[in-house]
Amino acid sequence: MPGSYKYDPATRFLDAHFSGVVTEADILDTTRAIAEDQRVGPDARELVDISELERLDAPLQTLLTVVTIKCSHRDKFEGHAIAIVAPSSSQSKLADIFGRGSSVADSPLKVRVFQTRDEAVAWLEESGDEAIAS
Repeated sequence: MPGSYKYDPATRFLDAHFSGVVTEADILDTTRAIAEDQRVGPDARELVDISELERLDAPLQTLLTVVTIKCSHRDKFEGHAIAIVAPSSSQSKLADIFGRGSSVADSPLKVRVFQTRDEAVAWLEESGDEAIAS
């Protein structure tokens, strides 16, 4: 499965993962599932791991559609901290496009891109409360 996620309500940690060849439907289906998940709230800390992404088989506009979906569920995603794991330069470029879209679209999200999962998790754990509050 190219796109999936797990959510732990006790830690408020959402772990999304995309691997292989990812289509527009994979991205949007996973995003909508998260948006509709009643357990996920504005205090969630989301890690999006694209380190195993081989290719995005979707228009780049899809990344902005994700921002739009999250903006349309503002009550759920207000202050939502998202750490994206993107170790390769092509993965990092995709993550940067999403991050820039989040910052210019009056998005409720706070997005950062990291080379490693450990760095991403550390940011979510150490500055998660600050990221969520800002």
